[in-house]
Amino acid sequence: MATFFYQGITENGSQVSDVIVASSKGEAISQLMEVGIEVVKITRGIKKRKSDDIGVKIKLNRKDMIAYFIHVAEMSHAGIKILQSLDLLIEMSNSKKLKHTVSIMKDQINAGLNLADAMRYVGCFDEMFCNLIFVAEKSNSIEKVAQMIVDYIKWTANIKRSINKGVIRPMFSLVVILCAMIGMATFMMPKFLETLSQIGNQKIPSYAKNFITFSAFLQANWYMIPVIVFLLFLCFFIPRFFKIIPAVKFIDMCKLKMPIFGTLLLKIEIARLAAFLSILIHAGYKANEAILMAKNVMVNYYVKDAVDKVGVIMSEGETLYNSFKRFKVFPKFFLSMIGIGETVNDIEGTIMNIKESYDKDIDSTVELAIASVKPIITIISAIIVGWMGSAIFGPMYNSLTGMTNSMR
Repeated sequence: MATFFYQGITENGSQVSDVIVASSKGEAISQLMEVGIEVVKITRGIKKRKSDDIGVKIKLNRKDMIAYFIHVAEMSHAGIKILQSLDLLIEMSNSKKLKHTVSIMKDQINAGLNLADAMRYVGCFDEMFCNLIFVAEKSNSIEKVAQMIVDYIKWTANIKRSINKGVIRPMFSLVVILCAMIGMATFMMPKFLETLSQIGNQKIPSYAKNFITFSAFLQANWYMIPVIVFLLFLCFFIPRFFKIIPAVKFIDMCKLKMPIFGTLLLKIEIARLAAFLSILIHAGYKANEAILMAKNVMVNYYVKDAVDKVGVIMSEGETLYNSFKRFKVFPKFFLSMIGIGETVNDIEGTIMNIKESYDKDIDSTVELAIASVKPIITIISAIIVGWMGSAIFGPMYNSLTGMTNSMR
C-alpha cells in the first residue's frame, strides 16, 4: 500500500485535494471515481529536495523535532499564520540546523507549497508526520495533531530507554562476563600451567582438569570465536540490512517467544501501534487506512506483517476486531479492548486507553525483566568466577602444601 496525493473535481464542480491510500495509482483513481471525484492530478508522495539544492544534508535530532512541532502547535493555537510562525521559529531557535531547515521550508511555502509538502521537500521529517500534517491542514486540526506528534516522539524515546534498561544492559553484562572467561582461559591458563609444571608434579583436581581442557580447546580452536560472531552477525543483521523479509520475520518471531523479554517486546510493539493509530484516526484517517499507514512505524517485522494483513482484510469489509482476531500475535486484552471500542463506537478513545494501559504495563515488565535477569547474571558470574578461581588457585595451593610437607 502507498499514499497518493490527488487533486480532483467533484460531481457538483468543486475542486478537492486530499490523500488516499491504495496499492497502485490505478486503484487510487478507481476508488476516487467510485465516490464521484474526477482526478485532475495524482502523485505518489512528493519529490524530496536533492542534497545539492542546499549544499548539505539536513538531519534534525529529536530535540529539534520536538521544538519544531511544539512551536507549530503553539502558533496554531494562537491563530498565527504559518509563514509568521516559521519566521518566529527562525528568530527564536538556537539550533542552526533547525533554523536552516525552517528557512528552506519557508521559501518553499512562498513558492506555493503547503506546510506538509514543504516538510517533505527538506527530507528530514518522517513521511508519516508529513501525511499527518497534510490531513491536519485540511481538517484545521494542526494544533492537536502537532501536539500528538510531540507526545509520540517523546514516547518513542522513553521506549528506547526501556529497551536499553530491560534488555540491552543485562545482555551486555552477560557478554562481558563470558568474554572475561574466554580471555582468562585463553591467555592466563597457559601461563599458569607453565608455572605449575615448574613447581613439580602434583595431582590436579577434576574441576581444574576440566577448565584446563576447556582452555586447551580454546587455544586450539581460537578461530572459531570470530567465526561464530560473524555467523551471528549474518543471522541477525544481514537479513535486516538487505531486507530479506522471510528471514527477518522468523528472527523477530523468535524474539517474541523469548521468556520475559519476548513479552516486553510485544507490549512495546502493541503500544507503538496504538500510539500511532490514535494520531492517524484523530487526524481523520479511516481505520483501515490508519492501520496500513501505522504498519510503517512497527519495528518487529512479524508484528508488522500481521498489521499489514489486518489492514488488507479490513479493506475487504471486515470489522476491526475480527481482522485483528485472525492473528494470534495480538494479546487477548488488546482484542477485547478493540471489540469494546467498536461496540461503543469510540475507536479513537479506546486506542488511547490501550496505549496508556500498555505504557504502564511496559514499565512493570521492564522492572520484572531486570529483577529476573540480575539474579541469573549473578549466579552465572559466581559459577564462572568460582570455576576459574578454583581451577587456578586450587592446584597452586595443593602444590605449595606439598612443597611445605616435603620440607618438614
